[in-house]
Amino acid sequence: MSRIMGARSLPSDSCRSLSSQPSLFQGTSAKIPSGFELEVKRLCKSGELNLEGALFYFDKLIETRPIPSVVTFNHVLGSVSKLKGYSEVPSMYKRMRDEGMKSDLYTSSILINVFCHLKKIDYGFGVLGDIMKRGLEADSVMVHTLLKGLCSEGKVFDAVQVFDKMSENGFCGDTFIYNSLIHGYCKLGMWEEVAKMIQKMAREGISPDVYTYSILIDSLCKVKKVNEAIQVFESMLDRGIEPSLHTYISLLAGLFTVNRSKDAVELFESLRHGNLRPNAVTYNTMIVGYFKHGETKEAVKLLREMIHEGLKPNEFIYTTLIHFVSQSGDLQAAQGIFDSAYKSGPTPPISAYGALLNGLIKNGKVEEARKKFDEILGMGLVPNVVTYNTMLHGLCKSKKLSEARELLVDMEAKGCPPDAISFDTVIWGFLKCDEIEDAVQLLESMLERNFSPCKAVKSKLSRFFADSKGHRALQAPLQALVDTYGKKIFE
Repeated sequence: MSRIMGARSLPSDSCRSLSSQPSLFQGTSAKIPSGFELEVKRLCKSGELNLEGALFYFDKLIETRPIPSVVTFNHVLGSVSKLKGYSEVPSMYKRMRDEGMKSDLYTSSILINVFCHLKKIDYGFGVLGDIMKRGLEADSVMVHTLLKGLCSEGKVFDAVQVFDKMSENGFCGDTFIYNSLIHGYCKLGMWEEVAKMIQKMAREGISPDVYTYSILIDSLCKVKKVNEAIQVFESMLDRGIEPSLHTYISLLAGLFTVNRSKDAVELFESLRHGNLRPNAVTYNTMIVGYFKHGETKEAVKLLREMIHEGLKPNEFIYTTLIHFVSQSGDLQAAQGIFDSAYKSGPTPPISAYGALLNGLIKNGKVEEARKKFDEILGMGLVPNVVTYNTMLHGLCKSKKLSEARELLVDMEAKGCPPDAISFDTVIWGFLKCDEIEDAVQLLESMLERNFSPCKAVKSKLSRFFADSKGHRALQAPLQALVDTYGKKIFE
């Protein structure tokens, strides 16, 4: 029982705890104290329940007699939905119906939301149809949920058709509904339809809000229509609508995408001197933008400022910083960043180690890279395939081919199966050193795993296969592979 958050004693005015009231759990006809339902509602509202606890209380509500009100059940259904127990809700609802309970509009709203999360939009419309059959009126939340569900599946035209049909019957849309439809059109790149939808909003007397503008700006930036996004941003300001941080972040990312870093810096400064305070995502966007444009010093400066502001950079930022600094050749600085980020914090992620390895290998420090790689293994961490491939590349680059082959075998034994890149890397290393027999042996292992060699490996092998004079001894094993896998291994 202690594992279930919220499954505990009732308030003192209920006189007895749940565990001391067996009649509550055995389906007797005894009247249930109102304190029980009040406590269930309180727990649901407080957020103290976990999924197991919510299901526990639902079972007890079903067993009680007389049956509790639908309002109490709705609280529990809502909690299960919020806890992402979507698949549980339909069967819970069926049990309620089996007990003769009639649902209300709030029950229907929960079901519609659940079916949309389960990607069963048709079931959601079935609930909507049931509401109408009962002579009830669906509210804008239900309709918005269904239309948003359709748009999320790319069925924007269906969503618009449903909305138009409902509008003909007197339904009035709101900003939420229009925003979902606009977002759907934006994702399809249908800008003319977006404009028409905004015009329709205006005719209905509904003004675009900050979310409308943010959707437009974010969508335009993602397809590099940054000039248009700026026009929308300026229109937003002219209308006296305060941009959100999300609005700024979308526009900052868009400006960096089209190489307008100076404009991004100007926008960032205007944000800092305005009413909003940049958050970690805002700083991360700026730092990544600086890195991508080779402005490492500015990125490091902003990182320090970010930390000074009490904001914590995420793992991606640290990994990106280590990558760019090490690639520039300043390995000591990269190691310093790594140490300062993780010396008193959590275990460094594999991606951060991978960035260090990559920098060491690029700068010809393969021995140091191998020591760092062994350090990862010594800590009990399991390198991912990207990290292994980085090390394999370093070993082959320095012609440590036997060591590379051993690592290729060892990585699978340590729980990381090699991928096509792993095999291509080592095979190419052997081919470059004219150790063809070893390359062919690895090629056979690669083909057995249904991997196909890259174009460079295929081209090199096909030349060896065609040159029967210089490599007659390899004709038989290569021919055997051709007989088994076809000439596609060279094409």
